[in-house]
Amino acid sequence: MSKTHPPRTTRDHRRPTMVLIGAIAAMMLLAAPTVGASPGPPEHAGGPPDHAVGPPDGVPPGPPDGVPPGPPDGVDPPGHDVDVTILHDTHLHGSFGDADEPNLATYSTLVEERKEANDHAIFVGNGDEIAPSVMSSVFRGQHMIDALNESPLDVTTLGNHEFDYGPDNARDLLADSEFPWVTANVRDPETGDVFGAELGVEPYILEEMGEVTVGVTGLGPEGMATITSLNGEAEQIDANEALDEVVPQMEADGADVIVVASHLCGSDARDVADARDDIHAMVGDHCSEVLDEPEERNGTLVSFVGDEYDHLGELTLSVNPSTGEVRGHDFTRHDLEELDLEPHPEVQAVIDHYEEQLDEALGEVIGERTVEWDTRTDVVRNEETGIGNFIADSMREYHDTDIAVQNSGGIRSDELYEPGDITRLDVVEILPFDNYVVSAEIPGDIIEEMLEHSVSAIDTGDGRFLQVSGIEMTFDGSAPEGERVTEFTVNGEPVDEDATYTIATNDFTLGGGDAYEMLAEEAEVIVDADGGPLLSQFMMDTIEDRDGEPVDTGVEGRIERLDD
Repeated sequence: MSKTHPPRTTRDHRRPTMVLIGAIAAMMLLAAPTVGASPGPPEHAGGPPDHAVGPPDGVPPGPPDGVPPGPPDGVDPPGHDVDVTILHDTHLHGSFGDADEPNLATYSTLVEERKEANDHAIFVGNGDEIAPSVMSSVFRGQHMIDALNESPLDVTTLGNHEFDYGPDNARDLLADSEFPWVTANVRDPETGDVFGAELGVEPYILEEMGEVTVGVTGLGPEGMATITSLNGEAEQIDANEALDEVVPQMEADGADVIVVASHLCGSDARDVADARDDIHAMVGDHCSEVLDEPEERNGTLVSFVGDEYDHLGELTLSVNPSTGEVRGHDFTRHDLEELDLEPHPEVQAVIDHYEEQLDEALGEVIGERTVEWDTRTDVVRNEETGIGNFIADSMREYHDTDIAVQNSGGIRSDELYEPGDITRLDVVEILPFDNYVVSAEIPGDIIEEMLEHSVSAIDTGDGRFLQVSGIEMTFDGSAPEGERVTEFTVNGEPVDEDATYTIATNDFTLGGGDAYEMLAEEAEVIVDADGGPLLSQFMMDTIEDRDGEPVDTGVEGRIERLDD
């Protein structure tokens, strides 16, 4: 059954101050002498009765005469700054973490401890909550929603990985969330509203924190259409254009402090901060940058704390409640490796439930490899690998095409697998995305352009580098971009630019992912995602269909780099 988050109401954040002032004034009037009255009691008036020795039992004495009472509990004294604390992470990537390392259960414990230590605190996520991970490949992100519903998360935003399994899956997860999602720049292209508005996603929320109203909005990363599966049902608009619309609405709604849950890369976040003077804090990061202290840029504090469960950011702003001015800040970056934390019991129960299911589903041995599978990011995104060759060969054979390519950004897990048994878990670790094996016809004159694009961002860690089948190529990584490919052949023959070739790949790449626009524009699709198998399941089936024959595809010299 789907659940929706109840609407949050915005209260008049000035009311408690007025009540307190009224109470103080009343006490002062009661304490003042009456005009014309005798300064002391009549001579015949004795002291109080013997039994009237003080207030009734159990009632504390009031303040001394002439001293007004203090403010009620939970109300900040007038004339003082209010400290508001933003606790923040940097994307969880659909992973619970490992039991013997910082993980979602211990992270949740730390967040609750820091909330208890601060009078006014809010825990802000920054998107990429549901994927990519082994769990995500099996449970499509539902495991994270169930766990985060039990966690102290107050609000998060839409990142690119919320759409890894398509917009319909994203909608299902949003509907099941018991915490709010906000976004300023991820929109429904048909309505212009924020994506998921019909399910409760908002451009922003407001939180009353003492005498201060904090508004939180969010930003998805640049280039979302090329790095995830929006399928034309969602779009990411320019961050500043979105904030130009949303921030004035937040201010008109009473926000004193503006916080952006940012899923921008650090450089893009800095550009946004430099261009504006109406944001107080931007927290979170798409590119896993770590700062020891927030950077102050044009009045905006920008804070990044790395990846998954390494760190928790604690940014406290001292705010004048009368003017909304931020008059100072304090920051602590909590390093979870250094802390001894008990797991959050409710979150841990969800983790245990899903890990038991995962073990049953993925522990099965389905084959054997006699070669290493190197999926380490700095290797697979820069050079030919055995696992890349095996995937590309399998796709090419399945669709009986001239060539096949697999984007290295779709090969995950960042591990070196030694020869040995292959389990289902190995495959979904390596191929966690909801990609399908597709085929198309392409003109020969775009093959060189495709290969040039493959090496255009070499050594940057970009996922566009292609693992290939049916192609041999050499390139010079030191040459100017667009002039790096020095030689290439298809099945041992020079490419005929006037001919048509068939290609197998995944639907993400064929649709223009990683900016392969030449494929999106020029390819004539033969088998689309509706007709092709899920890549991870296809590779499991391919391994099982070998009937015990080991996988021995290694590095064969298909891609040679001249400047190494």
